[in-house]
Order: sequence, then C-alpha cells, then structure tokens
Amino acid sequence: VSTQSTGGLLMYKDGTVCDDSFNDHAADLICKEMGMKFASTWSSGRYNSEYTDLQESLPTSLDDLYCSVTDTSIWNCSYNEDEENCSHEEDVFIACSNEDESSQKFALLDIRGNVIQESGVSGLLTYKNGTVCDDSFNTRAADLICMEMGFASAVDFSSGNRYPIQNRMDTTLDDVICGTDDSNFLECSYDTVEENCDHSEDVFLTCSHDERVLDISFELIDSFGNSAMDDYGLLLFRNGTVCDDNFNDYAANLICKEMGFVRHVSWTSSQKFGGLQERLDIALDDVTCDSTASQFSECTFDTIDNNCGHSEDVFLHCANYPEKSFGLRGRGASRVRADEEGLLLYDNGSGFGTVCDDSFNDRAGNLICQEMGFRSMVSWRSGEDAAEQSDTITLDDVFCGEDDRSIWNCSMNTQDNNCNHSEDVFLTCTDNDTSNNKTSGNATFSLRNQQTGEITMGSGLLIYHPSTDGTPGTVCDDSFNNNAADLICRMMGYDGAQRWTSGSSSEYQESLRTALDEVSCSDSIEFEADCSYDTEYEDCSHSEDVILSCANGSPSSDNFKLLGVDGLTITSERTRGLLTYKDGTVCDDYFNNRAAHLICREMGFDTMAEWESSGYFSDWQERMDTNLDNVDCSEDHNVFTDCAYNEFEENCSHSEDVILSCAYERNDTRGFQLLTPNGDAVRSSDTIGLLTYNGGTVCDDGFDSTAANVICREMGFQSAGNWRSGADSEWGMQQELPIALDDISCDDGDERFRDCSYDDERNDCGHGEDVFLTCSNEYEGDSEVIEPGDFTMIDRKGNQINETDAEGLLIFRDGTVCDDGFNDIAADLICRAMGFQASRRWRNGMFNSTNERYRILLDDVYCNKSMESIEECEFVVGDHNCGHSEDVIISCSSESRASLVLVPGDGQSFAVGFATEEAGIVGWLCDDGFHDYTAGELCSSVGGWKYGRRAPSAAITDGLPFLKTNYTCDYENCRGVDYGKEGTHLCNPETERAAVYCFNSIIQYDLKVQSFDVMENRKVVIKLRLKYLKEGELFSEHEDSARDGITVNFCDAPVKIRGIFGRDGRYKITGKAASAGCADDCWSIFIGGGGYRHSTCGVNWE
Repeated sequence: VSTQSTGGLLMYKDGTVCDDSFNDHAADLICKEMGMKFASTWSSGRYNSEYTDLQESLPTSLDDLYCSVTDTSIWNCSYNEDEENCSHEEDVFIACSNEDESSQKFALLDIRGNVIQESGVSGLLTYKNGTVCDDSFNTRAADLICMEMGFASAVDFSSGNRYPIQNRMDTTLDDVICGTDDSNFLECSYDTVEENCDHSEDVFLTCSHDERVLDISFELIDSFGNSAMDDYGLLLFRNGTVCDDNFNDYAANLICKEMGFVRHVSWTSSQKFGGLQERLDIALDDVTCDSTASQFSECTFDTIDNNCGHSEDVFLHCANYPEKSFGLRGRGASRVRADEEGLLLYDNGSGFGTVCDDSFNDRAGNLICQEMGFRSMVSWRSGEDAAEQSDTITLDDVFCGEDDRSIWNCSMNTQDNNCNHSEDVFLTCTDNDTSNNKTSGNATFSLRNQQTGEITMGSGLLIYHPSTDGTPGTVCDDSFNNNAADLICRMMGYDGAQRWTSGSSSEYQESLRTALDEVSCSDSIEFEADCSYDTEYEDCSHSEDVILSCANGSPSSDNFKLLGVDGLTITSERTRGLLTYKDGTVCDDYFNNRAAHLICREMGFDTMAEWESSGYFSDWQERMDTNLDNVDCSEDHNVFTDCAYNEFEENCSHSEDVILSCAYERNDTRGFQLLTPNGDAVRSSDTIGLLTYNGGTVCDDGFDSTAANVICREMGFQSAGNWRSGADSEWGMQQELPIALDDISCDDGDERFRDCSYDDERNDCGHGEDVFLTCSNEYEGDSEVIEPGDFTMIDRKGNQINETDAEGLLIFRDGTVCDDGFNDIAADLICRAMGFQASRRWRNGMFNSTNERYRILLDDVYCNKSMESIEECEFVVGDHNCGHSEDVIISCSSESRASLVLVPGDGQSFAVGFATEEAGIVGWLCDDGFHDYTAGELCSSVGGWKYGRRAPSAAITDGLPFLKTNYTCDYENCRGVDYGKEGTHLCNPETERAAVYCFNSIIQYDLKVQSFDVMENRKVVIKLRLKYLKEGELFSEHEDSARDGITVNFCDAPVKIRGIFGRDGRYKITGKAASAGCADDCWSIFIGGGGYRHSTCGVNWE
C-alpha cells in the first residue's frame, strides 16, 4: 500500500513485522519513512483469509521494534532482525495518513459516537479510536488537547463510565502529564503502550472556542460551613476541600486573586474544623503554580484523583490591602530590626506619617508587627521625640478586638485626627512569639527563659517592663500571692495561673535589676485597682524572683483527638491512635496513667486502655508541631483542667509523641448501657442498641415508654425514641449475657430510675424478651419553647445565685448555654427573665469543674434589638457543637442598663450620651474609635433620622463621666468598651465627647480624581477620593454602597472594571479599556448613573 488508506499489512524487506515492543511512535516514524505524515491507527493479528494466506507464506523479518519519544527517525530506534519469537497472530497492520494529525489522533464523541465540534459541549475524549485514562491528567493536558482539536481552551474535565460505546473500545492513552511550559501536546509525556485503567477512568472533556473559561470557583468558609465573613477560612474548590500537596505561596496568591482579594497573607493545612471537613469531598489536589503564572488557570492541578486526608486541607488567609503600609523608623531614619524600638509610621497613599495612640491597644500592636513581617510585639509606648518625629499624623483611632485576625479587620481613622505628636506610637517587634504579652496601661509583663532570657510561652521567669523606664526587671516574691499570679497571667493573654514559685537564680537573672516588689492583689480583676506594689524600693535577691506558670485557655474535648494512620479521627474504643492537641502532638514528659485517663474522658470515652510513646506512627506525624508538654496529673485531679501542663513550649522530638487508646466501661456507675452489635457502647443520638444493666440484658415485662424515657435520661440522653424487644442474631453476644433486670414499672412523676420499681434478683424471661432501645437528644412535646423560668445562675459550689452583680454559670433547665451567637441583647433579656433589670457583663469559659456536671443544652442563641423578650430570640435546644469552654458565665444587675441618647448640642449636632429611666443622663461616650457608619446607625436607631455622620467632638460641661469608648455598630448590634477598662486609652473630657450630625437629605457626591492612567496594554488604573456633598452625609453608608455604583468610560466606550479597592471614600479602580486611546483621551466617571467627573470631554459636569 503506497497511498493513504484504511490500513494494510506492514512489511519489512520481504517479511512481516512482529508487534513485540511496537508503539505509537514507531508507527508514526514508519509512516513518515514511507512518505506520509503519521499513523492514524495500527493493530496486530489476522484479518481475513486473503491476509492469512499471505502471512503464512512470509517470514517474520523484524521483531522487538521500540522507539522512544526522542527518536526522530525509525533508524534511531532499537530492533532485532536476527531473532524472533513471534507467530503471525502478532503481525502488525498499520494505516497512515496525510491529513492534519491532531484531528486524527483526538476526538470528542457524544453518546452515539458522533464527533462533537461545538463549543461548551462535554464528550468522551478518544485517542486513535480508543479512550484516554485519567491517570495524571491535569488542566494543562486538557488545554493542549482541546487546542489539538482546534478549540481555544478547556472548560472542564471529569472521568467515568457513562457511554455504552466505551466498553467496546480499548484504552489507548494513559499517564498524560503536561507541564506549564509545554506549548503543545507533543511536548507532554504519555504512554500509548501500557495502561492499568478501566473505563470508569475514561476522560470526559469540554472544550471552548473562547479563551480560558475553566470553571474555577473558590470559596472560604467558616467552622459552621457558612461563607467566611472575614478573609480567613477553609478553602473550598467546587464545594470540596483543597489538598496541600505541592501547594505554595504562588498558588495561594493566585487563588486569593480569583476570589477578588489583592493578595494572600498566609496559608496552613490542618483539620481544625473536624467533622465539617469529614463531610466534604477532597476536590482539588497537586496544585502546582510557579512565578510565571499570572492567573490560576495557568497552574496545573488534579480534580479527579487525590491521595490526601483532611488533615491536609488548606486554610487560607487573603487580604484586600497592599503590602508594606506600615513601617518602623529608628533614629536618623535608621533601619529598625527585631527587638529594637522604632517610631511607627503609616503610608496613607500620600506618604508615611505617624500613628496616634487614641484607642491603640496590644492587639493592634501585635497585628501591625505581623503585618511588617515580624512574629509578634514586645511592647509599645507613646510620646514625643523631636529627633524622630515626622510632620504629619496619618492614622488615628486604631482599635483591634481579640477576634480580629489582621490589622485590616480593625477599626481605624485615616481621614482626620485630634492628636499631637506627644501621642505618637513607638513600637518594638520581635521574631519570637510574644503573643502572651499584654499591657497594663503601657507597662508590660512577659515570661522569659530563666537561663537565656528568650521569650517563652506558658511558664518562665516573670519580667516587668515599666512604662516610665523601658529597662526590664524581675519581680520579687515579697507579698506575691495567687490573685497577683492570676491577674498577671490574664494580662499576658492566658486564662489564669497554674502555679508560681521562687528560689533559684541564674547568670541571666543576675544581669537584671529587680523592677517590682511587694506585689499584693486583693482581687484579680484590674491590676491598678486591685493591687499594691513598689517600683522604687526593693530589698530582694534574685533567688526571690517569681517563676510563673500560666494556663493558656481551658482545653475542651474539641482540642484533643486520636488520629489513625490515615489521619482520620478515631471514635471506636481500644483503637491505637496518635494523641493530638489543637492539631499538634503531645509529648510524653511527665505523662502518666492519670493523664491518659482524664484525656480519654475529655474525648467522650470512660477510661484509657493503654498508652505509649513511639518514634514513628505515620508519615504526616513529622509535619506537625508538638503543642502540649509536661502534662502532670495526680490522682486527686478529677478533670484535665486541674492538671499542670505547658502549651506550645516544649523540648521534645516526635520520638516522644504519645500513642493512646481509650475504652468504654462495660459496667459503669449508671448501670444502664446501650450496646452495638460488636459490643461497643452507643454514644450517638437516635441509634438502636441492646439495653443492658450491669452487664446483663433487660426483660420487657412491664416495660413501657415512661420507663424508656427515664432510662434514656439516666444514660445522659434527653428522651427515648422507639423501643422493641426480641432476639436479634446481629447482636451475637445477646445469648451469652445474663438477664439482669425484670418487671420495670415507672410512673409519670419518676425522675430517676431509683424512683421506679423493678426486680434485679430474679426473672421469668428468655432472650426473646430482651429490650432494644433508641435514645434521643431532642426534647419531647413543647420543650422547644423557652419559658422565663428556664434560666438560673449558679455559683462555683452549684448553689443558685439571686444577688445582683454576682457572677455565675448560666443554666438553662438542667444544662449549660453555649456562647455561639450569644450577644449583649441576649444577656439583657435573660437577666430580665431571671428578675433582674439588665446584664452587667458576660463571658465564656470554664467556671471550674461545675461545668462538667452539666450537659450543654442551649446553643445558637441569637437576639437583636427588635426583640423584647428571650422567647422571641432564635435558639437551638439539645443539639450543639460546643465544648464546656464555651459555656456562658454571666452577672446581672438590679439597675437598668443605661441606654444611648442623643442630646442637642451646638448648632445642628447632637452629643452622644447614656441615660437611665431613674436618673436621666448619667454619662457620655468617648470619641475614640467612633466613625461615620456608627454615627449613621445611632441617628437611625436612636433618633429616627435617615442618615448621620460623626460631628466635631466637644467638651463635657456637666461634670458627668465617660461611660463607654471604642463604640462600633455592625448590621444588627452596637457595642462598646467600658470606659477605663484595662487596655483602653483614657479620653480628654475637654475635647473628646462624641457627637453626631443627623439629617434626612439625599445622597450627593464630590469626586476628586488623583490619577487616571491608561497603559499600552489598555490596563486602566484610577485613584480617587469620594466625599458626600451634603454636610452630615456618611462615607460608609450601607458598606460603601457608592463604590458599587461606580462605572467608567474611556474614549466613549465602557471600561471593563476588574476591581475597586479601598474604603471610606478612598478607592483604587483597576480595569481594561476597549482601546489604548483616542484623539482627546476623554474619560468619564459615573456614580449610580450620574456623571461626576470628566477630562477633556465636551461637557463639563463638575
């Protein structure tokens, strides 16, 4: 055969060619050798009698012909002319073609086998009339194959066995690997000879005639599965998680940009969202991006296969702000390094200026240090130093809450200030972790290594940094007491002190002065108010230096997990697993049986089975930090929080990681237990189990729904579901157990099983009468309705509290209340339900072992300002996702809460004050942290106006005090900080009483364009300032709604806007113009359809 054909018997010299080692590349080179472009197909065997007779008359003249992809001629290949071990069943038949190669190799087929040529239609991908296996297949391969078929790019790909024609085809292409630098399919690697696939792995591909339109949909979600409200969360791709294999900073940046952010801040991988992650598929793996990729579609990734566990899920922190907005400057404009103090500077777009200390706090200092690339803050102060001061103050009213993850989540004022340079902030940052440091005013405590002086966490030498003298010093133990230890630990960010000692010294200690002596605290609430101390005179030696150990939070059951070798959480008993704490391992230093027992109880088991420490458990073990060390529990400790331990400070290797297994007790103190078919205890709601009592079964004589309810409550559930009796072969152990209980009779008024009658000594039953029972964590009847009498407060001994201003654990019926959704309004309404006037304060946490005696009964309590009673609020009874560290602790007051009022002031402004029904106006609001959006909310909610904005602050003239500061509003609630609370900045009564303008005028704008640049590639960058023309209009009305209404024209054509960044009237717009310019380069900016700015256009709107 010498022309293009449907195929023929391949001859070499005067004989046939054997198919041993023969491959596609050999076929292509042979066709080229015969003057054609490529091989359209080849096969081996006998076809018909015509070929059979011919084949039998010929010798086999060529065997073992193998061509690698680097061979450019058939004569570069390896082959054997001398020996062969073939029959004519292995003769090669080949068809060559002179048509376009790509159209012959690849095709997309519909379900009937017809070729698809339309854009956006999914079809079965075939290669030389066979299917393509999905092994190693990636987005770059999809793109290049679509281009081979004449399309522009790939839209999507998947795999499966969907068409009947697949099962009649061979798999002809496998292990396709294309890199980002491959420009056509021939540059990729692939296998056309061997494959290990079935048709469930066949690739289905969708191509497009347009440029890249691949479905790339990313999302960040919070721990409840909702879209993350801030810029941090679990990363999802098409509703599944993303594995960290090959993931890097380039990928993180491009994904953040896909979601509309400017850049990424950081990324980690873990299973910190636990069960939520387990319910999701892993949708993306092997994400590989390099510095040449300008968008995520240029990366390679795998959406079909993964070899990951959810401990490898990516968590991502994105940002909508540029880098390097903050800086530190030393004397003479010198560079400031770690652990050196510098003047804090902020670039507001017009250059660097200083930062005012109004509202500034430790959280702000820490987040700014992290923003500048340090790990944390050492200390901050404010003051004036003429040698370092700049002429401009560019930032004021910086206030960060404990939940703020980035400085850009904090509130701040970049528009104006009421400061002078004596309030400029000086900041010291470090590469060590000092997140446990907090200040009292500007004085700082820290914990240091006793030998080296390095910052430590959890325990160490107590160091005091006075606000008036930056030289650190030790704290003497004279008069030092437990209240002082608790208070100082809380000032450093912990929940309290574990223990403190003194009595040893080191060379490092001898190099320090003693900075604080005679520390004695009557309470542990506020350092300045509750403590006395001496900073002037001391008579101590360094052997009296205080060594302090703090507890950084109360570990909850959510913090501990047992992980199997696959990285998944272990819930079954007597299964060996790696013990983890907050996604890190636990070191075996001081670890003992009591610690193992209490930790197993934290995780819902009854006791520990066994524990050991091991040098190797799984490959991913080495990627974890060691998060818990020096766990020391004694027999008198009843819960884990009673034990001593160190968080995040350790001197361990992974050869010391604790391996643990836990167990359920068959005969627990409650007597009753539900068993699964394999004998494990039933711990989940609505699961059927064999009812046992002290290791034996329960007979159904006398048994009814009332008895079922009492017994389910006895086992810790809330009510009974269904019950039945009989012998069930699935429960193999049933026949081997004794019958332990008969003739149960419970009345409606029986609360506990001991109130019922029963016979536990004799019975007349067989196992065909054994009770099977389902218990539930849902209440019966009308229990979902909250009544005012459902709430009480108890003290640390479990006694009910009725006194005003006393703090207690909040109890709902017979369980605690979780803090999810809880707010000030809920606290007020619950206090009123208990007979008080209002709440004084509330917090969450472990009250002590009291919490553990109760189940968690009420969750997701949400109240807003339109609700007048707790019954009107939203809530969930029975079902929760909380630990006791989230229990609400509350104090109530007999005095009504002071409400916000607007008091007419000078001109058209109103002063913002607080008033009670009994006394009228009782105090004022400080202007620190007060912004236009909050002013607008107050004008609307308090005064009934449409709009509002912040007015110039004024003096207090009636002698009343400030009651609140740092007051902010969100969509539903407003909140502030009690004035004078530790860490808040003191306000000047002569200048800082907050005020507002309120009005009903319509929105009008004043627009100032700072720059309008069009690049040669048609990229448009615009910087502008937007102000409201009407006096009193607020910038951030409805979250900068004016920003959403901005459109731009250039040269009489719309600009395609890619992003609008900024807030409070300062915006940067990026986009792409339809052309690179025109005669007059006329541009126009519109807001909500109205024109507000132009340049060289025919009509002047301004």
